Amino acid sequence: MAVLRLFACACLLGLLHQVRGTPFGRDTNKETSYEDLTAFDVILAENEAAGLDLFEGDIQDSADQIRNAIQCTGRMWPKGQDGLVKIPYNITDGFTDEDVPALHRAFHEYAHKTCVDFFPVTSEHLDAYVSLEKSTSGCSSKFGNMKDGGQSLSLSASCIRRYGSVVHELMHAVGFKHEQARPDRDDYVTIVWGNIRDGKDNNFDKESEPVISTLDLPYDYGSVMHYSRTAFSTNGQDTIVPKVPDAQIGQRDQMSDLDALKINTLYGCGRTVTGAPTGTGLDMSANFVHLRADLDTTISCAFASGWCGYTQDTADDFDWSLNVLGEATPSGNTGPDHDHSTGEKAHGHFAFIEASSPRRDGDVAGLLSPISTARGPHCLKFYYHMYGEETGSLNLLYMDARSGAKNQIWSKSGEQGDLWVEARVDIDAQTDFQVMFEGVRGSGYHGDIGIDDVELVAGTCGSIHHCDFDVDFCGFQQLASDDLDWVRNTGHTPSATTGPDRDHTTGSSGHYIYVEASSQDRSDLGTLVSPEIPASTSGYCVTFWYHMYGRDTGFLRMRTVDRTGSDRLEFELIGEQGDLWKRADVFINPATDFRLHFQDYIGCYAYSDIGLDDIEWRAGRCDIV
Repeated sequence: MAVLRLFACACLLGLLHQVRGTPFGRDTNKETSYEDLTAFDVILAENEAAGLDLFEGDIQDSADQIRNAIQCTGRMWPKGQDGLVKIPYNITDGFTDEDVPALHRAFHEYAHKTCVDFFPVTSEHLDAYVSLEKSTSGCSSKFGNMKDGGQSLSLSASCIRRYGSVVHELMHAVGFKHEQARPDRDDYVTIVWGNIRDGKDNNFDKESEPVISTLDLPYDYGSVMHYSRTAFSTNGQDTIVPKVPDAQIGQRDQMSDLDALKINTLYGCGRTVTGAPTGTGLDMSANFVHLRADLDTTISCAFASGWCGYTQDTADDFDWSLNVLGEATPSGNTGPDHDHSTGEKAHGHFAFIEASSPRRDGDVAGLLSPISTARGPHCLKFYYHMYGEETGSLNLLYMDARSGAKNQIWSKSGEQGDLWVEARVDIDAQTDFQVMFEGVRGSGYHGDIGIDDVELVAGTCGSIHHCDFDVDFCGFQQLASDDLDWVRNTGHTPSATTGPDRDHTTGSSGHYIYVEASSQDRSDLGTLVSPEIPASTSGYCVTFWYHMYGRDTGFLRMRTVDRTGSDRLEFELIGEQGDLWKRADVFINPATDFRLHFQDYIGCYAYSDIGLDDIEWRAGRCDIV
C-alpha cells in the first residue's frame, strides 16, 4: 500500500468539499466536518490529490487481476492448525511515534474480532507479507495475498488520522473488495450514474457469483468497506442512495460487526475443521456454515485429542493403545497404516490393540466409554480395521451403568481386509449406559485391530440416509444445465498434487466422487443433485466429507433448492484446505420438500480437483452424544 505522510486538515477538508461536495447528501452550502468523513472519503481525497487513478479508488490491482484472483482463490492467506490466519507484516521507516500506535490498534482489532493474526515478519515469511509504508502519494493496498514478497500497503498521515482508513486498507489486504461491488447491491442501493464523474463509472461495477460471494450475509450499509454517498461525484450530489430511508453508509472508526463476520465466515474463524467430530452436539456457526469443533463428549470420539474420556477396563489382560501420528501400527502386514478421519498418515489418530509379544492367543483388551445419559433409539456408528492373517475378534458390549450388567450387541472375527469398514449398531437406551470395545488377540502377532470415529446419534440406524459411492451414485444426478459432471473414482485423480489419492469410506480401494479440473475453463460449474428429501419439522443434519487440495482450488458449495424454486446457500468453502479429508455437519430446515445441490466451481488452472464422499442426512439437529 501507499506510504503515510502528514497532510494538513484544512487542505484535506477543502479538497473533499471541492472534489465531491458534502458527504451524505447534505446541503452543499454547509461546511464539511472532518467527523462526517468516512474512511473511504479520506482515502479517495488523498489519492486524487496525489493524481492516482486506482481501481475502485484505492486498490493497486486492475479489475481483471482481482477477478482472476477471486476466481482462482489464490489470494487467501493460509490458516494454521491453531485456527489462526497468520499475516506477516513489516512497518517500514518513515512512520512517526504518533503513527505506529494506530497501526497496532488496527492489528489488535483484527485479532480481537476475527481469527486474523497480524504478526511481525520473520525470515521464514519473506515470500508473502504486508509491507506498511509511509506515503507521500495517497493510501492504497494490494488485494489479498500476492505471494510475491512484501506487498505494498501505503498510508498517508491523514489516513492514519482517520483510523477507519487503516482498517479499510488492511481489509483489502485480507481479501475483500468494497461492499457496493456485491452482486446483490441493487437490492439495497441505487447508483445515480448521472452524478458520477466521466471515466469513473467502472468504479461502480458490481460483480457476479462466483467472482464475489455474499457469504450469505446481509448487505452492510455500515461496512468500513462501503463507499460514501458522494464518492466520485461530479456535482457534489449523491452517487449512491440507500434504499432504506435515512440509512448512513460508510464507516469512520472501525470495522462493523458484519465486517468481522465476513472475515470469520470466509476464513472459517471460530471453528476447527477436523476429522470426525468429538463434540457435545453444539453447532459452531459462522452464519450458514455449521462445522463440528473438538469438544468434550460422552461416547462420540475421533481420538483426535486423546481418549475423550474412554478408559481401560481393569479386569482385562492388556490395554488399547492410541496411535498419535495416524501412521501404521508397529508390526508389518497388519493393522491400519493411517487413521480413518483424515485418510492421511501425517494427520489424525486412532485406537488399536497391538498383538505382538507378550500377548497370547485369547488375551482380551477392553476400552470403556464414558457414561451416556441418552435415552431412546440411537445409532452407534464406528469404523474398524481388522487386517492380518492371525486377526482375532472385535466385540461391542452394552453395559448398564448402574448394575454393571453387560450384553454383547455386535461382533466381528477374522481378517476383514486392509481397509476401514463402517459398523452401525442400534441402541435403545432406557437407563444410563456405557459401551465397551473388546479386542481379542488371535493366534499370532499379525492381528492388530483398530477403531476410529465413534459416534452416537439420535434415531435408528435405518433412519440415516447414507451414500459412500462405492456401488453407484445412490440416486444423485448431474444437473443438465451446468458445465461439468461429477464422476466416481477410486485411487488418485489423474492430476498430480491435487485431489484425493483414496476414498474416505475405506481409506483404500473404495470410491468417491470428484470434478476433474484439467482442460476446463475457469469458473466452470459442476452440480450434483440429491434425490428429493421430504420436509421435516425438526430439520436435517447433513454430513459429508470433502477433499480440497491443490494450489488452484476453487469453491465448494452446498445449496438447498425446494419445490417452490427457493434456492439457499447452506455451505461454502473457498480455496485449498489441505491434502486430507475433512468433515462438515450442516443443519438445514427447508419449509417444503427439497434437494441438495453440491457445486464445484473450478479454479484457474488444473490443480483444483475437489472430492466428496460419505454424504448422509438424518432428521434432527447435528447433535452427537
